Amino acid sequence: MRLVSKPMLAVTAGTLLALRLEVTAMAAEPPADSGDVAASEPAPVEALEFGEPSPAAEPIPVPDPNEATDGRVRASLDGFGLESASGRFGLSLGLLGQVRYSVDHQDGDLDNAFSLRLARTMLQGHMFGQRLLFQLQPEFAGNVRLLDANVTVNLHPAFSVLVGQYRPWFTRAFPTNLPLQAQLDRGAVLDAFRIDRDIGVTVLGQPFDGRLEYYVGVLNGEGLELSAPRSPQPLVTARVVANPLGPVAYDQTVASTTDRNLPLRLAIGASAATNEVARTGTMVDPMTGEETIIMLPRLRTVTAGGELALQWWRLVGLGEVFWRGDYFQDGGRGDAWGGYGTLSLNAVRKRFDVVARVGAMRLEGETSAHMPLEPGMNLYFAGNHAKLQLRYRCDLGLADAACITQGVHLQGQFWF
Repeated sequence: MRLVSKPMLAVTAGTLLALRLEVTAMAAEPPADSGDVAASEPAPVEALEFGEPSPAAEPIPVPDPNEATDGRVRASLDGFGLESASGRFGLSLGLLGQVRYSVDHQDGDLDNAFSLRLARTMLQGHMFGQRLLFQLQPEFAGNVRLLDANVTVNLHPAFSVLVGQYRPWFTRAFPTNLPLQAQLDRGAVLDAFRIDRDIGVTVLGQPFDGRLEYYVGVLNGEGLELSAPRSPQPLVTARVVANPLGPVAYDQTVASTTDRNLPLRLAIGASAATNEVARTGTMVDPMTGEETIIMLPRLRTVTAGGELALQWWRLVGLGEVFWRGDYFQDGGRGDAWGGYGTLSLNAVRKRFDVVARVGAMRLEGETSAHMPLEPGMNLYFAGNHAKLQLRYRCDLGLADAACITQGVHLQGQFWF
């Protein structure tokens, strides 16, 4: 039997003790590939196209039971608002004002004037999250009148119901808010073919993550013009839009109010509307010389339209075409057509863009077509909240290739 010396035992014991301490320390220390990640800050969330974090990538917040449940008050360039702590209920008040200086030349006369083009307040609210939306918008410039008073019930992204007085979803440009237009107004072609505000109900939806939109409405058919013919039949409207690359914003200034280039977006749509109204006229009695109101043949109107919208890089474009047929009860018939295209380029990020709109139309009773030509530019001081817009307009008659009317318009916009 071989004996081990005491020095050798001491070295062996020390070695075993050191190995045990090292193994214990390694067991207590988490692995580098898991513990370091757990102890470090969360990985940055990949941003969406406009810089907003993806809600799906964020952790679900857990409410603090000790957190106050009082509501919040907001006052900013976006207006004044009140909202519950949970965000399920809210109310906001906004103001829109536009002041214009115009120099117009028509029939050899030169006129210039300042005008308060519009002064509107917008009261908006939401209840139960975004399940119930409502808005109230009166106009104070000129004759005080109520423009919008409606409620939207959002039952599902593919099914909502809009009830009240509102702008029918017949075109793309008319439902787009005025402060989000690329020019001072919506233009002569759209003014001639749009369907004005009316009272009714519309079923709408944006299924397939907004890649499809549909709108089907039944309205009173009389509009806001109280002198319109009475006894209207219901106005029926329908519109469908395909967005193959994703939703397209109803905003013609979106390229001028973001720090990033726009992703490619394309919208293609078609619309139709029809209604029938009674008409009246006047006739002078040859015996008494007094005017007598007479009934004229009822009029059935059918309108169809198409649209193409593009948003990419710093460009925003929109084109719309229309056709309208008038069918009289006595067999008479008339028609009108029109179309326009507008394109804006954000030349200086969030500060300056140039825009041009070209149209053509021939309305009922006109013998030749004419073309509104409208180049312009926009200067942004605080986005759409404060901007200055300049436009030259020539209504070119195609018969003699001369401007029927022309003018220069400078407009300041304030929107809060």
